[in-house]
Amino acid sequence: MKLNNFFKLIITVVISELAGLIGAVFTTPSISTWYATLPKPALNPPAWVFAPVWTILFALIGIALFLVWKQDWKVVNPLWEKGRKAWNPWSERLWTGDLQRFNTIAVFAVQYLLNIFWSYVFFGLHRPGAAFFVIIALWTGILYTMINFYRISKLAAWLLVPYILWVSFAGYLNYSIWQLAPAAPQTMYCTQEAKLCPDGSYVGRSGPMCEFAACPSPVTLAVLSATIGQKVSGLGVTLTPLALLEDSRCPADVQCIWAGIVKVQVKIQSGAGESIMIFELDKPVTGSAEQIILAEVLPQPKGGVKIKDNEYIFHFEITKRPEAPAATSGITGYIHMGPTCPVERIPPDPSCADKPYANASLVATNAEGRQYKDQTDADGQFRLMVPLGRYTIKVSPINILPRCEEKQVEVTTKQLASVDISCDTGIR
Repeated sequence: MKLNNFFKLIITVVISELAGLIGAVFTTPSISTWYATLPKPALNPPAWVFAPVWTILFALIGIALFLVWKQDWKVVNPLWEKGRKAWNPWSERLWTGDLQRFNTIAVFAVQYLLNIFWSYVFFGLHRPGAAFFVIIALWTGILYTMINFYRISKLAAWLLVPYILWVSFAGYLNYSIWQLAPAAPQTMYCTQEAKLCPDGSYVGRSGPMCEFAACPSPVTLAVLSATIGQKVSGLGVTLTPLALLEDSRCPADVQCIWAGIVKVQVKIQSGAGESIMIFELDKPVTGSAEQIILAEVLPQPKGGVKIKDNEYIFHFEITKRPEAPAATSGITGYIHMGPTCPVERIPPDPSCADKPYANASLVATNAEGRQYKDQTDADGQFRLMVPLGRYTIKVSPINILPRCEEKQVEVTTKQLASVDISCDTGIR
């Protein structure tokens, strides 16, 4: 089917404008985002200029393509053909021989694809450096296309002059932006290691230096609510209100000269041991690793209305204290028992010397009533890690005897205090 010139013109213009439409897929999303943030050189036009300029240029390219197609790709303006031999048989065929038409179409197609590829590299990949080398290849392809078109239609070649001038200007902008833009950070690949955090979670390496990510911030406050006999836990501490000892709060509908107090007996269990403490409203109880406050007691009393024990709700606040030096301070000791022979011998008989008290249970209680429990080994030795403070050590006998002395010991430095405890077997 032979096409008339009108349809040829429509086809060539549409083909040319199609390059702009394909390039716009990469260009449009980046103009107002990534491109807007780049440092610009002098003479940089406003962003709105690009669309109409390229539309006009693609139309001129389409008309130029139509003019050479109209001439059936035949050379009518010989150029550099007289008085010169081809470099080789292939170049001769491409310039004046049977491949001349293929040469013209192929070079046009290459610069056409390079035009689209530049939009992809610059706006799609955000790589101004790589795009600059693409635009150099594009400029070369346009120049070669102009030479080929000139041999067929001088007007077609002149119609491409605005195109090559604009691409030259675009090359200047591309190079300037490449030089002004900050260097992209190098991709760093980190080893797949993991660090165990205090809360039991794991974090991996990340960031430009492959450092370990920060561990999650530890929870330092827990708010618990419990009734009499109800067990609640938070931050490694378990609280069980045992009994209401006193509630002398002023009723809400009565004017009093004293606010009154609330006292409740509470069992405290944690990794440091177990104790029973008396809590008063708004008065903190401090342990080795936490501070506990009875923050609120509900319901509020009313005049003439008695609150039943099972109606009370106690609100506790547990605050994690900074790490106490429990891991570096404590008490070490030796518990022994004697006499082991019914008659004291002179000189002393080594077989009747005091023996180690093995598997003896002991409790160290500090001034705040906090208890720390341990048990002796087969040699009667024990090692109890506790915070700084004064402690009373009691030994609980397995049977009625032996009867062991109580010892007072003070842990004053980040070291182990030593104590020797003697137990009476009752042998006489």
